[in-house]
Amino acid sequence: MRYLVLSLLLAFSLQGCASTGSGPGTSRNLITRAQIEESQAITAYDVIRALHPQWLRARGQTVGLANATPVTPTVFMDGTRMGELDVLNAYQVRDIEEIRYLDPGRAASRYGMGYPRGIIEIISLRR
Repeated sequence: MRYLVLSLLLAFSLQGCASTGSGPGTSRNLITRAQIEESQAITAYDVIRALHPQWLRARGQTVGLANATPVTPTVFMDGTRMGELDVLNAYQVRDIEEIRYLDPGRAASRYGMGYPRGIIEIISLRR
């Protein structure tokens, strides 16, 4: 019985150390400047599509005007709301320090309620 408990504890602790991204040292919610440069992409949209396409997928559907909420994340740049996903094509990678995805909970704690699909946050080099 003791070996079973120890085995389970070891399995859970190793699972917590596993990487959550697509490669060594990556995060599932962050794209760094180094990753941006390595991607050889031109726009923020291209970088995200190559490295974290799940950020661009619609999450759920809303019906009716009373419940009209975006089905995709909202885009922010340096703390300012810029719009929906189509604005990502306007940002050249040469101007971007990093890109983050904030899930709805983190988005609410940082920017307030109203982002049920989360936020894609761009941090520019020229803040």
